[in-house]
Amino acid sequence: MAFLTACGPQSATALSATQLAATNNVNSSTTGGTTSHVTTAPMPPTRTDCPANGQGRATITAPLALGSHQNLVYVYNSSGAALLKRYDVSTGAKTTIVSLPNTAFYSAQLSTDGQFILFVTQYAHHAQIQMIRLDGQGLQTLYCAEPGNGIPNYVANMLWSPNQQLAVFEESNPGGAPGAALVRLLNLSSGAVQTYITPTTRSGYTPQEWLNNTEVHMTGSYFSNIAAPHDVYILDISKGTNQVNNTRQVASIIGYNWEMNLSTDGSKLILSQCSDSPGQDAPSAPSIISSQNATGGTLNPIYISHVHAVTQARVISPNTMLMVLGGKLGAGAEDGLWKINMDGTGLVHLTTNGRLLSNTRTAWSSVSRNGNLYAVIGYNYIGNSDKFPFKLFYGSLSGGSPTQIDMTNVGENASIVGWTTM
Repeated sequence: MAFLTACGPQSATALSATQLAATNNVNSSTTGGTTSHVTTAPMPPTRTDCPANGQGRATITAPLALGSHQNLVYVYNSSGAALLKRYDVSTGAKTTIVSLPNTAFYSAQLSTDGQFILFVTQYAHHAQIQMIRLDGQGLQTLYCAEPGNGIPNYVANMLWSPNQQLAVFEESNPGGAPGAALVRLLNLSSGAVQTYITPTTRSGYTPQEWLNNTEVHMTGSYFSNIAAPHDVYILDISKGTNQVNNTRQVASIIGYNWEMNLSTDGSKLILSQCSDSPGQDAPSAPSIISSQNATGGTLNPIYISHVHAVTQARVISPNTMLMVLGGKLGAGAEDGLWKINMDGTGLVHLTTNGRLLSNTRTAWSSVSRNGNLYAVIGYNYIGNSDKFPFKLFYGSLSGGSPTQIDMTNVGENASIVGWTTM
C-alpha cells in the first residue's frame, strides 16, 4: 500500500526499528552457523577525475567495522566549502568526513549497511556523483553530468537502491529547454549509465523513492515548475530503457505541497498534503495524511486537520511515523515535530524546534539505528530576513528537550543525511 503526506520535499525504502537494530550489528555476520567479524581494511586507490562523457565508474569499496555509538551524519554547505560531518551522540565529538572548497553537496545518502555516503557535488555549473567511506577514506567520482546545450548541467533527486547496487537520478536535458530532465540509472557495480526517460516536452518525472530494488516511485513534474507536481507513477527498471510511454500511474494527486513515503514493509504508500501557493513558502491548513496500496488502490485517511499544515511525514516503524506541522515558518505553540501512530492515534509533540526532516525517506535518515533517537532541522529567525541560519537537533523519541549540535551562518544551509554507528 502507499501513504500520502503533504507540504514537503523526497524518499527510499524504510526499515522498522527492529530491522534497524539488526543492520546496526554490522561488525559480525553469521553464515552456516559460523560467525565472522568484519575488520576494517584500507580503501584501495580511487579516482576523483570525471569518467568519459556519458559513462560512469564502478564503485571501489573495502569493509569498515562500525562501533556501537549512534552517529548523526549531515551536510554543511558553508560560504567557502561543502562539508560532510558526523556527530557522535555518546561523546559529543564532531568529525569532518570530507570538505571540498567552492562546492555544495546535495542528495547525500547513507548506505543500507551504514559504511558509505553517496552524494552529489555541485561545482558552479558542473555536477558529479561521488562516494566516500564514513571514515573519510576513498573519495571517488562515479559520474559527471553531461555538458548542457546552453544550460547549466545538474544532477538532482538521486536515490540509492536498498541493495546499494543502483542510483537513479534526474539530469539536465542535453537538448536544453523546453525538455524536462532526463531520468537516468547508474549501476554502481559496473559503472554503466542508462537513460530510462527522455522527455521532449516540459512534462517529465521526478524520482522519489525505491519501492524495491527494481521499481521506483516517481511524481509527474514540469520544467521550470510551470505547473504543479502531480500523481504517483512506478518505473520498473527491469523492463528496460526509454519507458516514457509506459510508466504506470498508481495514485492521483496534484499540488505544490505534497509528498510520499512508504511503510516499512513497502506495502503501503503514504501521501500527505496541505495548502500553499508556489514560491510563498507559507503552508496552511487543511491537511491530510492518507494510505493506499503501494501499487495502487483506494485512499484511507490516517490524519486530517482543518487547523494545522502537515509539511512532512516519515514512517519510522511498522506502527509509528513522524510528522512536521507548520513547516519552516511555523511559529504556533503546536507547530514542530510530532510522533503519531499509523492509525492516527497517539499524538506526541516532540519539539517546537522541528521544522524539517531529512529529504531521504529511509528509516535511518530520520531515526537512529537503535530506533531511539530522531534528527530534525530548525531555524534561527532574524527579524524580517528571508535567510535563516539552520540549526541541527537530535532528541529522544520518548520525549524531552532536544540537543542542538550545530548551526550555520546566515546564507548557508545544512541537511540531514542520516544515522549510522561508529
